[in-house]
Parts: sequence; structure tokens; C-alpha cells
Amino acid sequence: MCPWVSIITSKELMHQTISAFKPANCRILFQPSVSHKFPNL
Repeated sequence: MCPWVSIITSKELMHQTISAFKPANCRILFQPSVSHKFPNL
């Protein structure tokens, strides 16, 4: 396997991991403050 192929694969894997964890982290971090600021949402 060429080095750039493994680099692209690891970047893609990292991107998939970040995109998989980002919604949960945003929900955990920002939901309390958003619900306090905007109770009707």
C-alpha cells in the first residue's frame, strides 16, 4: 500500500469518527445552555 493511501484512509477514518461523535458532543455540551436560553424550543 502506498503511504498516501494510508494517510487518506486514516484521515477518512478520523473524519468519520469525528462526525460520528460530534452530534453527541454538541448535544451533551450545548443542550443545557440552549434549553435555558430558549425554553420554548
